[in-house]
Amino acid sequence: MRTIAETKITSKQQLTLPQPVRRLLGVSAGDSLLWHVDDAGRIVVESGRRHTLAEIREAVRAAGPPPRRSTPATVEEMKAGVAEAIRKRHARG
Repeated sequence: MRTIAETKITSKQQLTLPQPVRRLLGVSAGDSLLWHVDDAGRIVVESGRRHTLAEIREAVRAAGPPPRRSTPATVEEMKAGVAEAIRKRHARG
């Protein structure tokens, strides 16, 4: 596992989300974060931001025609594809 950023908790129990993390999660001011604990006891953070229909349509359009698959994509695979397209769209270079 590699470290991409470090942050400190303030005396008010707050922290600033570093820019590399905001980019990876595709979040900005006003967005929500969801915090989970996995079976191994690790904290998992993900964007709680809901995607608009326009963003979903753009992600589908940008992907082009789907490749032929022997089995249908899972819901998790579809969510990951939409999230990746949104991250790319909002990435700052």
